[in-house]
Amino acid sequence: MKKIISAFALGMMYAAMISCTPTEKFDSVASKYMTCADGTKVHYKTVGEGEPAVVFVHGFGCDMRTWAKQYEALGGDSVKQVYIDLPGFGKSDKVDEEYTLEFFAKRVAAVLEKEGVKQAVLVGHSLGTPICRQVAFDYPQLVAGIMDIDGVYCLYPAIDDNSTEAQKEAAAQYEEAVESFARSFCGDSVAENIKNFVKSLSGPNTPAEVADYAMSTMPEVDAKVACSTMSNLIDRKWWTGKWLDVPAVVICTQNSGLQPDNKQSMQALYSNLDYVELTDCGHFIHMEQPKLVNGKLRELLAYARSRSLRRIDVNGVNLLYEVAGDGKPVLLIHGNGGSHEALETTAGQLVRKGYKVYAVDSRGHGANEPLKEYHYADMAEDMYQFCQKLGISKPAVYGWSDGGIVALMLEIMHPGTVQLMAISGANVQPEGVVNFEEFRKNILAEGNPMAMMMVYEPNITDTQLRGVNVPVLVCAGSDDLIIAEHTRYMAEMLPKSELKIVEGEDHGSYIWHNPMMGEILIDYLERNGYKAR
Repeated sequence: MKKIISAFALGMMYAAMISCTPTEKFDSVASKYMTCADGTKVHYKTVGEGEPAVVFVHGFGCDMRTWAKQYEALGGDSVKQVYIDLPGFGKSDKVDEEYTLEFFAKRVAAVLEKEGVKQAVLVGHSLGTPICRQVAFDYPQLVAGIMDIDGVYCLYPAIDDNSTEAQKEAAAQYEEAVESFARSFCGDSVAENIKNFVKSLSGPNTPAEVADYAMSTMPEVDAKVACSTMSNLIDRKWWTGKWLDVPAVVICTQNSGLQPDNKQSMQALYSNLDYVELTDCGHFIHMEQPKLVNGKLRELLAYARSRSLRRIDVNGVNLLYEVAGDGKPVLLIHGNGGSHEALETTAGQLVRKGYKVYAVDSRGHGANEPLKEYHYADMAEDMYQFCQKLGISKPAVYGWSDGGIVALMLEIMHPGTVQLMAISGANVQPEGVVNFEEFRKNILAEGNPMAMMMVYEPNITDTQLRGVNVPVLVCAGSDDLIIAEHTRYMAEMLPKSELKIVEGEDHGSYIWHNPMMGEILIDYLERNGYKAR
């Protein structure tokens, strides 16, 4: 019970004390005000120009001054920065409304609209994180990335009729702990409750001036604002477990009482995640370790800036693709029925490592026009012409499932195109699929031309496999859709292969929104001399 309360309390409470002594330079930036339709004024400051902008959203009980160290680092950069005092805090007006995540998100979006911001990297601390997430849900076109600094999450356990009594009891205890914490922000004892919390929130190396500031500032939060904010924050409707498909950086600290599976919890919420877990830092990481936070912010901003969705005409079709990064090229090819977004997590890992990533929607897939028939050879030719047209010389190629088939056929049809490749969950004959006859029967009954391809193709011969004269990492899950013997046979036929069976994983569990495949791939590339730069 103590851990549950600690994890939740630290996430929300410490946000309230996150402020710092503002620098004279930051104070000298002119204030601006945005007047909402209801007459409420929101205080904010802006500096710089350029897209995407960086937007800072502080935590409960704080104001924009909490970001002084980020301003010191970014103030002279060629990037637009927006610092906001949330309604009810700082110099923004207090309102007689419910302080919900939707309420806050709407005001943040209104400031960005007034400033003409089309794309933004949102940086949220503690309470600021769920507000940033809500902006991403409600205004997805605005968000190019999210940085979460020890953010608040109400991760209510999923309970159904199949749950055990122990699971139901644990869920009930968690809910009671969350509700009890929220209640502590309501009533006559708010100030005293806050003081007691503040005493336990600093890490072993938290500067005294920060803790002193928290103790002097938190009790001053308006009682109605505090109660409304915290009571609405824990509402289950905000905590559905919905994940965000934007590049995300999560920096958290064990000092906030993290659960052992916190990383896995974050991976379930962000498809493209860079995760950093600290051991003894206090909750306001951006103040205690500004070099770490500012460095990660610059990486995220560079990644967001480099991402670009484009289209290209190749081999008689028009393909959507995304390119990001600026190092050595890596071409990613997704599986049947998917799109380049299926490999978003792996793409993010590669870009952060320094590679330039090209992720393509295969013909008829994703955002491309559907076709009446599909063939792996056509897809392989698409990838060859794609590389030729863009001048991509000797890339590394990673293909998942059907993408692995396409990768193999690319090198078979055009030897010397790639420098090395990795494939996972691929087959070289249709019969390599587990329970093929049943698989075949179901697909034929559906008549989907994209799936029909898998019934009759591929038909890669032993001779063709032996002729692939580049290093190939052959991966599969121990519970894959591809027969284990078939995977081993492929590795045996390929002259420069390395076999990797990922225990306990199925066809896509270690790939789909999971960093495991990216880690395996980067290790393989580097061991074979294909470093990012």
